[in-house]
Amino acid sequence: VFFNHSERAYTITIQHNKGFISEYTGLGQPIVKQGDKVISGQRIALYPNSTNKKEPYITLRIWRNGVALNPYDYIKDTDFSKVPKIDEEIGRGK
Repeated sequence: VFFNHSERAYTITIQHNKGFISEYTGLGQPIVKQGDKVISGQRIALYPNSTNKKEPYITLRIWRNGVALNPYDYIKDTDFSKVPKIDEEIGRGK
C-alpha cells in the first residue's frame, strides 16, 4: 500500500501479484497504513468528506506490467449491495 494526499482526497496504490497495480483516487482518510498488506474486499479508506459534491466518487485505475487496463473488466461481477451507502458511512443514515 502506498499513499498520496492532495488537499481534497487520498490516493492509495496497491501492488498485487502477477504484475498488477490498482490505484484508488478520491478516497477519504485511509484505514490502512503505507506498507500494509491487504486482502481482497478489505476496506482501505473512508469515504471522502466532500462539500463540493452531493456524493463523492472514487476513480479506479488498473495496470498490469505497466499497461493500463479497463477497470470494468475487473469489477463487473462485483456485488455492490455489500458496499455501505454513503449516508451510513458518514453517519447520516437511519
